[in-house]
Amino acid sequence: MAVNEQKTQTTRKNGNFFSRVLREIKAEIKRITWPERENVKKATKSVLLFTIFFAVLIGLLDLGLNNLYKLIFK
Repeated sequence: MAVNEQKTQTTRKNGNFFSRVLREIKAEIKRITWPERENVKKATKSVLLFTIFFAVLIGLLDLGLNNLYKLIFK
């Protein structure tokens, strides 16, 4: 009988733990100050433009160095 009570208490503690964690997560998410949609759009555009710029730059450098290598070691 004591073993059954101990298992029940352990299960309740685990259940309370997870429900408490979920409540705390929900409370923390409510405290977050989310950025405005326009700010997110501007930041996304900036990241995409820089990514495209550097991809093109690296591609051109690769092409140029590859051609230079072929000229030197032909």
